Amino acid sequence: MRSLEIQRNERILWGDPMVVMVAIALAGLGLINVYASTGVHAGSAFLSRQATGLALGLVVTLIVTRLPLVWMERLVWVGVVALCILLLLTLLSPLGVMKNGARRSMNLGAFFLMPAELAKPALLLWTAYFFSLPRSWTRQDALTFAAGVILPLGLIVGTKDLGTPVVLAAGLFTVWFLSGAPWRYMVPTLGVGAGIVWVLIATAGHRLRYVRAWMDPYCSARPAGGDPVVHRACLDETNALRQSYQAIADGGLFGTPLGGGQGPLHVMEGHNDFIGALVAEQFGLLGLIGVAVLFTILLIRGLRIAARAPSRFAGLVVSGAASLIFIQAAVHLAVVSGTIPPKGLTLPLVSAGNSSMLATACLIGFILNIARHQTESVTGEESR
Repeated sequence: MRSLEIQRNERILWGDPMVVMVAIALAGLGLINVYASTGVHAGSAFLSRQATGLALGLVVTLIVTRLPLVWMERLVWVGVVALCILLLLTLLSPLGVMKNGARRSMNLGAFFLMPAELAKPALLLWTAYFFSLPRSWTRQDALTFAAGVILPLGLIVGTKDLGTPVVLAAGLFTVWFLSGAPWRYMVPTLGVGAGIVWVLIATAGHRLRYVRAWMDPYCSARPAGGDPVVHRACLDETNALRQSYQAIADGGLFGTPLGGGQGPLHVMEGHNDFIGALVAEQFGLLGLIGVAVLFTILLIRGLRIAARAPSRFAGLVVSGAASLIFIQAAVHLAVVSGTIPPKGLTLPLVSAGNSSMLATACLIGFILNIARHQTESVTGEESR
């Protein structure tokens, strides 16, 4: 009885201890790999930023975990409106920072904010709210929901970011599927979405270059005797992928001594977009599989919590949060292993980047929040 009481108290305090342990493990792995991938070039600067991001993320998680569920529903409109304002400021105001030909972040003085990352919790709440309405949708409901999703996604695409909208769309589609929507609506929507992605790739030169780099990372398709300048340009475009493959190969099954790999010297964006390759180099294929297992555990725990959620809205929020984290992790690992073209996505809780960290912390907070609510409900029933 005493152990049962302790377990109840832990769940009321933490929500779900397993989710907490998985998050801590991934965050710890992130600290190790961010330092290993940047220490050669920048000393402890990136490690300090990562630790700061983790501290801020912990605060966000604690706040969201204690947020009353009714407040989440009230914040639905505020979140989407604020998101659109931030995206417009990024695109149109002097606060927007131009980097590599794209305006994706805002300079807020103390730190840089990427509003696209905040779209994950904001659009998740928006989607869960509309698909949990206790009535059939009216025409106004459908138009309002569509506008609240399409406008932010369109603004994010306007920042020349396609990876985030694709992951978001996949996560929101998962919420739609779990809500029990008929296939006759989902299949056409999926087809239209795939068509839009194809058009956005086919009409953008930089995205086509990513696809070509993925299809021929070693530029072997170039004809013999071709222009050496063109060949060198091809090698430069595909360098990130080739170095990612090399880092994974160097890691073998069990990895290299910590800090002993060559990946940090050669893998571009090794501290964020390609950190999965450095995880494989440092900890081997088994370590990379272990990371995939941790994200899978997070997904399974999230779905279990959703099955016992106190309301339809809460269930869709927690299942959507777990799905978004899992989908982004799966896409990241698929990119670094060459399964799909590069998307420029971080590995949640592991990659450097405070905006990504805060967004993921908010999603973790959703999961723990609803775990606490369903735990308190069960505890109350057992005490009667």
